[in-house]
Amino acid sequence: MSTGEEESVQDFHDGDGFFNIALGPLIAQIEEWHAGRGEFFAESTFHSAKASAEAALTELDTLPVDAEDLRRYLLHVCVSRGYAFHYLPHADPVLGTRMRARIDSRLKQIEVFQPAVLELSNKLPKAMRPKALCLVLAHELFHSLRPHCHHPELSAHLFAAAVCRSPLFPGLLDL
Repeated sequence: MSTGEEESVQDFHDGDGFFNIALGPLIAQIEEWHAGRGEFFAESTFHSAKASAEAALTELDTLPVDAEDLRRYLLHVCVSRGYAFHYLPHADPVLGTRMRARIDSRLKQIEVFQPAVLELSNKLPKAMRPKALCLVLAHELFHSLRPHCHHPELSAHLFAAAVCRSPLFPGLLDL
């Protein structure tokens, strides 16, 4: 890691055992995400997804602070788990930029679509733009760590928000 700045996984837990993210605004954003998808928000769903995200977080060692180092670290974790990584210069042929990445657990590969990451970057606040690829990688990494959780998208978004220290719930960027 180039900066030497790291935070242990323990640095991310508050008294509730969850990531060091303001939960009030996050829950409001999750409710908005559910409404935008035409779904009902249930607190039990949130707690289940939160537990899955926490469990996946415990499988990581230290998290670099610098966006470039975090990107390298996330790639290293994916590769160390046996996944091939492909950063493709085109959008998904079927879903275009709505599909930012996909993971194939059977073939052990992760494909990330560059145009979709660039579109995501443009939706983010300026200070967060360097972490666009990290959000995508963290989301897909969650699916490799917890392939059979009950609320995979909500859990993956919570995991990505924690790993990337995002005050913005990443699911809102899909609406």
